[in-house]
Amino acid sequence: MEDLPSGTVTLLFTDVEGSTLLVQRLGAAYQYALDGHRQILRDAVASHGGREVDCRADEFLACFARASDGLAAAIAAQLALTSEDSQLRVRMGLHTGEPELVGNAYIGIDVNRASRICAAGHGGQILVSQTTRDLASTAVQFRDLGTYLLAGVEQAERIFEVRTPGLRTSSLPLRAEHDTGAPGRRRRGLRPRRAPASSQLAETAWRARKLVEPGPLRDALTGLAAALFDADRAVHRAEALLGKIDRHRIARRLAEQRELSLVSPPVAELAAGTDAKLACLDRLGDDAQVVSDLGAEAAALLDRSFSAHAVEQICERLNLAIGTLDGQITVTARAHDALSYRLTRTRWRGVYRLDALYVVPYHDELGIERQPEFTDAGEARRFREGVKLARQARNRGLGFDLPWDGSSGGS
Repeated sequence: MEDLPSGTVTLLFTDVEGSTLLVQRLGAAYQYALDGHRQILRDAVASHGGREVDCRADEFLACFARASDGLAAAIAAQLALTSEDSQLRVRMGLHTGEPELVGNAYIGIDVNRASRICAAGHGGQILVSQTTRDLASTAVQFRDLGTYLLAGVEQAERIFEVRTPGLRTSSLPLRAEHDTGAPGRRRRGLRPRRAPASSQLAETAWRARKLVEPGPLRDALTGLAAALFDADRAVHRAEALLGKIDRHRIARRLAEQRELSLVSPPVAELAAGTDAKLACLDRLGDDAQVVSDLGAEAAALLDRSFSAHAVEQICERLNLAIGTLDGQITVTARAHDALSYRLTRTRWRGVYRLDALYVVPYHDELGIERQPEFTDAGEARRFREGVKLARQARNRGLGFDLPWDGSSGGS
């Protein structure tokens, strides 16, 4: 395999919008549509001098030596997807930087930045960072969308939308928090999204409920109101779960594991598991966004004249999306252990609380983060002292094992 370019490169991330819902809707045909979309991406990348870096599930990553080539490939791919009348709506994000090349993979903040720019968009959009826009020697027009805070990225990013004939554009706000410049407004979590989706769903539900009156629309509007109330509760549960999980911590642990995996194959398996946890969170964010977007679609429908059939159609789509979201909430909660959740400090140094449990984060001899759980504070404190003594012994070149793992189901 030919080596990937190093130094300054442009990264192109893509993923499929609402893929979980599409899997349920298309069934076996989804894989056929996914394969077709991948081939379109690969053809566009190859024809513009790019290289495929990674392809998993509905995500795709490519790299280019020049920003203008990456931009041209993204435009060609989106236009091809549109002309093929693909059932998949693909969002794309480009960023130019100097990621570290390790084997056949890129690592570093520039990779995260490119991924988050992609995640902020909607199906059919191409978003680029200011660096890519400035370096792309092309006549393509850009729309300045403003500066945004991206999950896991400390510095705010100015994002631009590519505008060219044939490309879809979106009037929806980006799936990221707009940077107001006010201190203390940075949110740490999964994907900062536009403000409270659940309250908007509840407001639309009450609007639909007030429109119910005897007549041909009664049953349809009653069903829509019930679905919107269910959507409000589902999105609220999703947002509450995402708020409890410390995505920044998981991403930092993944970076550490990927670095260690170069010398320790077992750590590579841990990295794959951690990567799956992040993907699980992203999927939950996607599913919650689908429900939120359908709520906005329902609100727009109520603003104009509508038929019972139109209401029933959106109600059916909403109920399907709610079922998907409920399932993903359960999957996400089961996939994440104490290592994933935000911890509360206690008065004992190095000992934290997670609900009714006491946890003691530490790094083992391989540098892997561990976090055993205890039901008793005294046991947690004694284990913490053992960790401290073991670290001191290792620093002196002496062998010293932890006295016990004391764990009650932790990792």
